[in-house]
Amino acid sequence: MSKSERIPARKRSPSIFQRRNSLEESTILWDFSILFCLVCLPILIVLALVDQTLINGEPRWLKPIKFFASVAIYNLTLEWILRVFGTPKTVSKFNKIRTIVGIGGSLETTLITMQAARGVQSHFNTATA
Repeated sequence: MSKSERIPARKRSPSIFQRRNSLEESTILWDFSILFCLVCLPILIVLALVDQTLINGEPRWLKPIKFFASVAIYNLTLEWILRVFGTPKTVSKFNKIRTIVGIGGSLETTLITMQAARGVQSHFNTATA
C-alpha cells in the first residue's frame, strides 16, 4: 500500500480541557459554582428535615435553601441564555462576568449557610456591630 492509498488517520477528539470554540468555552469556576449549588441544596434539605431549630420563627436552614436554589436557577439560566442566544463575540465578553457572578453567588450562599449553622441571622443582624 502506497502513502497515497493510506486511509487518513482519524482526527483525535479534543480533550475535555481543550476549548474548541467560544460557545463551548466554560470556565472552571463557573462550572464549580453551578455544581456547588446543586450538591449543597439536597444536603441542606436533609438538614432542614433533621434539625428543627428556629431563628425568628423560621426554620434555620430555610434561608440557605432559598438562596442556593435561586443562585442555581440564576446560574443555569445564564448558562442556557449564553448557549442558545450567544455568539462567539458575546460569549467571550460574558465569560469574565459569569465567573464573577459564580464566585459571588458561591461566597454569598456559603456565608448565609455559615450564619445559619451558627444559629444567628445573616441579614439585618443588629445584635453584633
